[in-house]
Amino acid sequence: MTWRLTPDRFLALWTATGLDEVPFPLRYRSTALWEDEHAANMEAAQRWRRANPDEQLTAAMATMRHAEVTVEVYGQVSGDSELRLRGCIRHDAAVVVRQEPGRAGDFVVTTSAAYALADAVVQCLPDAPAGTAPALSAPTAEVTEFSTPTQILRTAQAPPAVRLRRLLTDPRSGTGNLRVLCSPDGLTFTPVTDLGWFDVVGDGRYLFRTGRHTHVCPATPALLRDELALAVDGAREKRSRVGDTGLRWVHG
Repeated sequence: MTWRLTPDRFLALWTATGLDEVPFPLRYRSTALWEDEHAANMEAAQRWRRANPDEQLTAAMATMRHAEVTVEVYGQVSGDSELRLRGCIRHDAAVVVRQEPGRAGDFVVTTSAAYALADAVVQCLPDAPAGTAPALSAPTAEVTEFSTPTQILRTAQAPPAVRLRRLLTDPRSGTGNLRVLCSPDGLTFTPVTDLGWFDVVGDGRYLFRTGRHTHVCPATPALLRDELALAVDGAREKRSRVGDTGLRWVHG
């Protein structure tokens, strides 16, 4: 099921779950210019909610409010356009909320099965071909040592750290992050995995992960889906292992 909601109607549904602030990376911006106009718009949105009960939409909002696993997606794509998306799992149900670009973009709410969340999220990313450079990996400290690779070092014989640095500093047409978190209550979240992507101008998309080592590889939709699904499965397993208490003590 899919619903398209104005910011005011989405906020009316969200506050009905007991929370006031729309969770990151989603954001609420009123279309009203004046305070009294905003109050009237919110009153109208609440009347709409009460007059149009929808059990499936209410269940979708509950999945988001009581999420056990969450995927936060934020990116800069196609110039100044932003990608804002939040995917959530509760039990065997999932919901993806994508916000349309613009100052006060509409919210598109889509439900799916939990196992399909990764695919649903990746389908929301803008299209881009996979990059043409080979997969690269190097200690992060070595990558940051090289600030200005020379033309000589741009060859295939250059050390991986140098080639990585070159790739990471090439002009981009888009970039973003997918953060997977788990929660005991839908209020406090523990980060589990961070995945990033970037689109190189005239080349294509790459997936990257940083830590003690920096890993970069060409990113097809299938690879992004599989990596995200693995991270989501890991977060669900971690949450089930520690239960509803003690989650904040689990790291890595």
